Amino acid sequence: MYCSKCGAMNPDSARLCSACGQVLTGTIPQSPGVPTAPSRTSGWAIAALVLGILSPFTCLLTTLPAIIAGIVALVKIGNSNGRLRGVGMAIAGMVLIMLCWWMYYQRIRDMMDSQAQMVERLKGTLEGDQNRLKAVQKEKEEARKRVDALLDAIGRRTEWVTIVDEIHACMLEGMWLKALQPVARGNQITHIEIQCMWFKDTQDPADKLLEDMFLRKVQPVIRGNRIVPFEGPEAVADDKPKAKVTGSELFRDELRRKPLFTAETEITAASPLVVSSAREFTVRIALKKPVALR
Repeated sequence: MYCSKCGAMNPDSARLCSACGQVLTGTIPQSPGVPTAPSRTSGWAIAALVLGILSPFTCLLTTLPAIIAGIVALVKIGNSNGRLRGVGMAIAGMVLIMLCWWMYYQRIRDMMDSQAQMVERLKGTLEGDQNRLKAVQKEKEEARKRVDALLDAIGRRTEWVTIVDEIHACMLEGMWLKALQPVARGNQITHIEIQCMWFKDTQDPADKLLEDMFLRKVQPVIRGNRIVPFEGPEAVADDKPKAKVTGSELFRDELRRKPLFTAETEITAASPLVVSSAREFTVRIALKKPVALR
C-alpha cells in the first residue's frame, strides 16, 4: 500500500510508513506513479547546499556535515518514490565541498612551494655566510700565526740584545768585540764564542791601576766599563804576585758572575801579551738558559 501522507510504498502488513512514520490504517493501495500527496524539497538537500556554501567561510569546518547531509538527502529522495525532490541541491552542496577542498589543496601547495623557495634562498645565503666566515677565520688564523712569529722574533731579539748588553757591561776600558758566534747543540744554542781585542799599553791608566791594586792586595771591582779600586793595607816586597792577572781573565771572571752565564765560561785562545800592541783573545761563554732554535 502507499502512504497517504508522503506517497511512499509500504508492505500491505505494515502499520507505519517506512519513510515518514505515518500510521497506515485503512490506506487503500494505489497504483505506482500516482502519489497521494504533492512532492516537496528535502530538508537534508537544503542543509547540504547551505553547508557547502558556508564551507569557505568557516575554514572547511562544515564540510563533513555537508557531505553527511547530502548523502542522507540522496538516500531519502531515492526512497520517497517521487514525493521528495532536491537531488540537484544535495549534489551541488557536495560539489561545493569538493571545490573548496581542491582550492584549499592548491593554496597549501602554493604556500609550501613558496616556503621551499624561501628555504632555498636562506640556504644559499647561509652557505655564502659560512664561506665568508671560513675565509675570515682563515685570515684570523694566518694573522695570529704572523703575530706569534713576530712576538717570537721580538722575544728572541730582546734575549740576544740582553746577552750582548751583559757582555758589553763586563768589558774593560779599551776592549771591543771583534766577532760573536753562537754555538748550537741539537736544537739549542748553549754557548757563545766571542773574539775580543784589547789595546795593551804600559801607559794605559787602567793597566797601571791593575798593577797597583795587585801590589797593594786590593781586589778589583768593575762598575760598568770602569775599574774602581778599594783601599787596602800596603803590601810588603815579598807579597808581590809572581803572575800578573790579565784583562781577559778579569773579563772572564766578570762574565761568570752574571746571572745569564755559568762558571763554565772559559778563555779558549789568547795571543801573547805584547807591550804597545793589541791583544786578541777568545772566550767561550756558557749560557745558563739555552736559546731554542726555530
